[in-house]
Amino acid sequence: MVSLKRSPEPQLIYPRRQAALQQLLETLCIEALPNPDWLLLDEALIHSSSSASRNYERLEFFGDAVLRMGASDYLLTHYPGWSVGDMTSVRNVLVSDRYLSKIARHYHLEDYLVVGDAVKGEALKNKRLLQAQLADAVESLIGAIYQTTQSLQWIRPWLEPFWQNDAIAIYNDPTRQNHKAALQEWTQEHFKELPQYQVSDRVGTVNATERFEAQVWFREKLLGTGTGQTRKGAEQMAARLAIATLPPPQELAPPSPENSSKPH
Repeated sequence: MVSLKRSPEPQLIYPRRQAALQQLLETLCIEALPNPDWLLLDEALIHSSSSASRNYERLEFFGDAVLRMGASDYLLTHYPGWSVGDMTSVRNVLVSDRYLSKIARHYHLEDYLVVGDAVKGEALKNKRLLQAQLADAVESLIGAIYQTTQSLQWIRPWLEPFWQNDAIAIYNDPTRQNHKAALQEWTQEHFKELPQYQVSDRVGTVNATERFEAQVWFREKLLGTGTGQTRKGAEQMAARLAIATLPPPQELAPPSPENSSKPH
């Protein structure tokens, strides 16, 4: 595994900032974290508006993958009877900006974030921007802790209590069965764009009960294909299959301007 950590160097950090980060570890119930890399933890809480060269973007990218791994491990361990589609659907909620911002607020991560004045002022007016910042902070903190320890052991104590409280409720939430709404929420959250559906009539096929076939596209990528007795049913099935196999957001590149053959 490629490490984002620097080569060994003196832990040069302001004593007041280090004391604040130590307090944060205590709040997270991981004050016994072995050999904390204070510089890395500090970087995990610096927004790019404060420093273009030293900020949490790389750690947030890495922490997103670690978070998904941790949530997947938790669901597989505690709910082995759930289908892959159900686990994927629940996991998508557990790693969403909305859910992560709730965790961030619980631990008061906003008190430790270093953000440029202009962006800080904008976030006070824009709830979605603030939500994204807090979610990024959770992911970058996860990335920093995992880089330091190479273990989920120091991430579980402050994440799993939320999962224990909410996983079953999310699983039983009737709105979770609206796969089109769930997929739309995911694409809007990450890209502020909507998925597109293309429905065709399957008249003459062997299985006459599944009259319609729907494809769901996003950024020139076919995410899922489903069939159903109605157009809406086929679209729901396509969205459900798409949710179960969603790629990491960074793999969905912007569409090329010369390619306009996909549905709009």
